[in-house]
Amino acid sequence: MEKNNEPNNMLALKVKKNKNVKLISSLVVLLALAVWLISGFRIVSATEVAVVQRFGKIVSVEPSGIHYGLRGIDYYNKIQVNQQNIRTVYSTTTSDIYKVNQVIQTQYTIDISKAESLYLKFLNTHRDSIIKPILSQSIKETTSKFTLEELISKRVELGQTITDSARARLNVYGIKIVSVEIVNIELPADYKQAVEPKPVVQ
Repeated sequence: MEKNNEPNNMLALKVKKNKNVKLISSLVVLLALAVWLISGFRIVSATEVAVVQRFGKIVSVEPSGIHYGLRGIDYYNKIQVNQQNIRTVYSTTTSDIYKVNQVIQTQYTIDISKAESLYLKFLNTHRDSIIKPILSQSIKETTSKFTLEELISKRVELGQTITDSARARLNVYGIKIVSVEIVNIELPADYKQAVEPKPVVQ
């Protein structure tokens, strides 16, 4: 009488299937782990530094180059430290109460040694949070000390005065004002009319 081996065969297939499932699961886990580890490589460009946070705490400031940090644990907050440019139209008032729009271009850089404190204060929003407001304040305050004619004839002096004012206020944050250039001054309509040559009556 032949024995029925079907239950044994089914059990063997089930065991083999379970082993295959475990093997595939292990491979998937290993692959995911490998991808996670590889994804930890970070590149900081030559124009940046990176303020590194781990569990919300700053652990280092990294210069340009290739670095490694665990994905989801180490966060690289990059700050541009090369020369940056801001070009804006400012609405100003002269000492003789003329409303003047000025196109002004500002160049600035970040002091690398103060990148950490700058990040802690502004969380990488320093351009909008502190640079632009202080530039606007310096430009408006300085312009208010010049007449409109002086604004036109002493443009270089005005630019240097604004530079000195903004530089003194921003240096404490590690923000270095390189230069402030007055690109264009839009003369008010009433001033243009006043200085336009009158037609000669024959």
